[in-house]
Amino acid sequence: MGTLLNAIPETEVQDAGESKNRTYCCGAGGGCFWKEEVGGTRINEHRLSQLTRTNSETVAVGYPFCMTMLEDAVKARSLEGTMRVRDLTELVAAAIDPEPITNEAKTPMSDKKMI
Repeated sequence: MGTLLNAIPETEVQDAGESKNRTYCCGAGGGCFWKEEVGGTRINEHRLSQLTRTNSETVAVGYPFCMTMLEDAVKARSLEGTMRVRDLTELVAAAIDPEPITNEAKTPMSDKKMI
């Protein structure tokens, strides 16, 4: 994921201390996506605490459940105005075409036959 992020212009990539071979799960991979935790700090909020140490504005994820878990933690800590969770594909798409993506069908560039 770092290689793609580093290829995006005007992007400064900073890994959290707990990354790569020392990574820490957001909880979705451990099944916490489907259950309520009781007592203590929720695992997704603990992971977000680790990520906020980087002082980054955006957290890039490559797994849809991580996005949900970390977005929930951002909301629980009322950080919506200062931190965003974005999927890697969103970041790459925005770098390729910075115009907002809509659900409207676009007119083909040409009426030539394409395969």
